[in-house]
Amino acid sequence: MYLHLAAARDRLNTQLLRMVAAGLSRLHELHLALEVAQEWARREPDDENAVYAVAHYMRLVEYPPELILPVAHHAFQLAPRRIRNRVALALLHHQCGDLLEGYRLVTAVGTEQLIGACCPARLLGLTSLFSAMGDTGRRDACRARRAEIISARTEHEYPRMN
Repeated sequence: MYLHLAAARDRLNTQLLRMVAAGLSRLHELHLALEVAQEWARREPDDENAVYAVAHYMRLVEYPPELILPVAHHAFQLAPRRIRNRVALALLHHQCGDLLEGYRLVTAVGTEQLIGACCPARLLGLTSLFSAMGDTGRRDACRARRAEIISARTEHEYPRMN
C-alpha cells in the first residue's frame, strides 16, 4: 500500500505524505521514504517537521554528513527550541569535525532536558561528543541515561520469570 501511495505522491496532501514516508521507513524503504519526505518539504518549506524528515532520511540512507548539514541547519533555524533539531545538528557538526560548534549547540540547553529527549543512538553520539570535549559529567549522564533506556526496553521485551 505504501509503495502504491508513494508512486502517487504528487496527488497526496502533505499529511498523507508524512504518513507515507513514516510507513515506508517502517518497511525499510528508506530511499523511497526520502523521496516522499523531499516532496513534503518542497511543498511545505517552512514546516520544520518536513525539513527534519528529509535530514533524518538522508542520514538513514547514509548521505555524507556534509550534505545533510545544510538541511539539518534549516530545520534548526525553523525550530531552534526543538531538542531533536539541536541534537541532530550538533552531531552532524561533530561528524564533520567541528566539535566546538556541536558542543556549543548542545550545551546551550540543560543536561537533564537534553538527555531526557534523546534515544539511545543519539545518546551514544552525544557521549562521543562530550568525551571528545573532555566533558566527563555530561558524558557520564548520557551513558547512564542510555543504559537506563536499554535496560527498560530489555525488561519490557524480556520480563523476568520468577
